[in-house]
Amino acid sequence: MSKRQRHSIQIPGVLLDEIKREDRYDNDERFSGKRAKKEKSGRSDRNSRKRSKVKVKEKVKEREKVKEKVRVKEDDKGEEDEIGYYARKLGIDKKKGLHKEDEFDSVGGLLDGLDFMEEGGGGEEGGEDSEEDSEEEEEEEEEGDDDSDLDDDSDLDDDDRELLKQMAEIEDSSQSKDSPPNDLPHENPYIAPSSHYVPPALRRREQPQESQEMMEIKRAVKRPFNKLSEPNMLNCVDELVQLYNNHPRQLVNGAIMQVILDSVTISTPLLESFLILYASAVVAIYRMQGVDFGAYCIQTLIDKLNGYFDSDVGGYSPVNLIGLIGFCYDFNLMSSSLIYDIVSKKLLVKPTEIKVNMLLKLIRSCGPKMRSDDTDALKEILAELNESIKNTTTTRTRFLVETITNLKNNKLKSLESENTGQLLTRLKKQLGKLNNNRNSDPIKVSLDDIEHVNDRGKWWLIGSAWSGKREDVSAAGASVDDISLDDTFADTFADSLDSTNWLEIAKEQRMNTDVRRAIFVCIMSADDYMDAFSKLNKLRLKRIQNREIPNILMHCVTMESGFNPYYGFLAKKICSDHSMRRTLQLNLWDFLKEMDGEDDSSTGLLVDADDDVRLIKILNLGRFFGFLIGEGGESLNILRTVNFLTASSDVKIFIEIMLITFLDTIGKKSVEKSFGSGLQNIPTKVEDLKFSSQLLNDKLEKCKEQPLLLKGLRYFITNNVKGSDLIKGKKQRIRVDWGVEIMCDIIEEILPKM
Repeated sequence: MSKRQRHSIQIPGVLLDEIKREDRYDNDERFSGKRAKKEKSGRSDRNSRKRSKVKVKEKVKEREKVKEKVRVKEDDKGEEDEIGYYARKLGIDKKKGLHKEDEFDSVGGLLDGLDFMEEGGGGEEGGEDSEEDSEEEEEEEEEGDDDSDLDDDSDLDDDDRELLKQMAEIEDSSQSKDSPPNDLPHENPYIAPSSHYVPPALRRREQPQESQEMMEIKRAVKRPFNKLSEPNMLNCVDELVQLYNNHPRQLVNGAIMQVILDSVTISTPLLESFLILYASAVVAIYRMQGVDFGAYCIQTLIDKLNGYFDSDVGGYSPVNLIGLIGFCYDFNLMSSSLIYDIVSKKLLVKPTEIKVNMLLKLIRSCGPKMRSDDTDALKEILAELNESIKNTTTTRTRFLVETITNLKNNKLKSLESENTGQLLTRLKKQLGKLNNNRNSDPIKVSLDDIEHVNDRGKWWLIGSAWSGKREDVSAAGASVDDISLDDTFADTFADSLDSTNWLEIAKEQRMNTDVRRAIFVCIMSADDYMDAFSKLNKLRLKRIQNREIPNILMHCVTMESGFNPYYGFLAKKICSDHSMRRTLQLNLWDFLKEMDGEDDSSTGLLVDADDDVRLIKILNLGRFFGFLIGEGGESLNILRTVNFLTASSDVKIFIEIMLITFLDTIGKKSVEKSFGSGLQNIPTKVEDLKFSSQLLNDKLEKCKEQPLLLKGLRYFITNNVKGSDLIKGKKQRIRVDWGVEIMCDIIEEILPKM
């Protein structure tokens, strides 16, 4: 097969016939004529559309020219009006014109003394005027022709008419915008405006809609709150605090509280864990930002609560809100005085079903703390409650009375679930990491100050609040911080202040109330512990105020570089009062919890202390309580809450030094004098010292009802106290070793009898 044949293509016969038929149509004149007509008509249509569009564009350009000429005429007219105005000012008659002084004067001597270029004569000017007039006439004729051309749009298609219509609308709108309003009054620059000045803060308050910045801040605040949980609580708080660096403080405070109120004040009951998380976030921000946020938060929450009381709103919104306030109080945001004011002045006045539910919610959230802060006020509330509901015998009210009675008698079972209690403990531990010397104390404010903030000023700003209208405050409602000095003691107290600037020292030691400063000055300026005790009695403190004495005393103990027995003797003296002894016992238990890390804000004695300072404070307080137990101010029963097996290292050090000091003190009191020494103080060799076990036996006999305590003491003194490195000197070691041996023997004798 040849090469040409290999590349030949075989076309079917049917396809060849079709191709021939098409060729026949192409050669036929009838078909070719029709095709030519169609192509010609299409070209003519396209050409006509192009011509119409070109014509529209030309008309638009012509209209722009006309508008420009009209604008020039208006400018010329304005200049003529201005010339006429100044001519009237110069007293020149329009008809007579100016009189020439010579042949070179063309403006009547108006330009005397001025240098100007000489121009052509009057004939040329007249020729120019005639030419300008002819040009204006031609322009008017052209304008008329243009209008006639625009009116005659019979040769335009629909697209062109629509384009012209849109152009006319645009011109009308632009003319309406460019035209100045005729009804606007003209301001006199020499007269002050009649409207008064409105500050920016009030302007924002009067605006019905939120600003764009406020909306952005609220969106930024919602993000951390939407993902708020126990593990990332501090991270969410850090995100919220970062907003203060980029936005105004007032806006951020308002956005945070608005988001919290929107989430809490709903018509359905909220879980306690939800309220606890929000309360912990609020307190964390307060400890990081300061009293400005904390006070604003309290003011906003109480204002919202008063709104519910005024409108008698039902549902769960006020119950959820009072629960949030209770947990904030439990986290030390506010003092107990505000909570008791809410109960006595709001919840107990004309009690209703919703108020009973709110009071139960408040007791459920912070009942134990209310009792520990002020038991007397709780008794008064119970009496007021019985008086207010004596005519109502519903099951709900009877349950409320029974609950408060059990709370007063410390017989109330825990109303919170185990998970809720553990959550509170863990969050308090996290908040303990944020402790600040300035922002760790609760904010003390009364309900009366919050309700009259508009009249008296912002109560949280120093110098802002004014108490001139507080004449109705009676002596019975005096503040807890009020103190009255004895007349005979006033001069002595003033002399002690003059000798040393104790008030400045008290402020440096965080004595932030008048009562605390007075107690601190009495303790530090006394000659001896009897002088200090006498000065404290002359302060005439109330029962609630007396509880500050053990707190200040423990604070003074921790601030010394070493243990000072002066504080121990003073503590022994004040422990003659049962309430003082009980307060010291409670303070010890709080300090043990603080060392265990359960509640870092219980006493605040270890706040912001490094390892060395922390150890000094623990050793000082251990020696203080060991000395107090040995002297009989307290008993060994105060250690019944200690778990000697699982205690932390700090607690073990504290118990170790306390028992060493206790046994050393007992040993000094139990030394038996040698026979024949009489009243003479004859030195005895250390090896010849003999002790009596009677005093130690009396101490342990008081613990015979605490077998777990006795077993724990025996275990601890055997493994930790005996041979301890904290024992100083040969005599102290002999006394401690004797005490350990005798103490174990006495405990073994007591335990089998039980």
